[in-house]
Amino acid sequence: MRLIKTRLRISQLDIYSQHLYWSACCAAFFGFLRVGELATSSTTHFSPSDHTLLFHHVTFTSSSTVTLYLRHSKTDAINAGNHIVLHATNRSICPVKAIRKFFSYRQRTSTSPDHPFFTFPDGSFLSTHSFSQALKTFLKHIPEPKRYSTHSFRIGAATTAAKNHTAEHIIQKAGRWKSDTYRRYIRQPDISKHLTFY
Repeated sequence: MRLIKTRLRISQLDIYSQHLYWSACCAAFFGFLRVGELATSSTTHFSPSDHTLLFHHVTFTSSSTVTLYLRHSKTDAINAGNHIVLHATNRSICPVKAIRKFFSYRQRTSTSPDHPFFTFPDGSFLSTHSFSQALKTFLKHIPEPKRYSTHSFRIGAATTAAKNHTAEHIIQKAGRWKSDTYRRYIRQPDISKHLTFY
């Protein structure tokens, strides 16, 4: 996340796009979001039946929290939707700060509040493809960049939570996993690097 933030700052992207991508990354990581929950399948069209987060479904319930309402979720039994509450970290990487900043930019556009939250000033939407391509650009200088994708945010969130001793049932609920498949998202360190035989 720190590397992405740094790469965005030194990129040639305009300030609006920088805040859009950083906000999307923070929402994906801290909210355990699937890419389809924050990006559309097309840059020009979206369907009300899509899972994509809409502008009017982002609310700041306090100075230190933001709530993302997902109308549908892959694991919803009755499509009741989910309210995902993100809390301020008071650190350089903070989802509330990032989303609030982009929210202020997004408010100034003439785009409908019924459209996806992650919308550019020209009315085009952040698509799953464009988000994936942007992420590859941000991470192209790291070792083995092909190992990373938009799915890495959920993997990273689950792994970081486990590393910080979060109970497994909390991780499962945060990621909205209905089964124990969440365990596959928690990456264990390569213990062979720490073994000493002499």
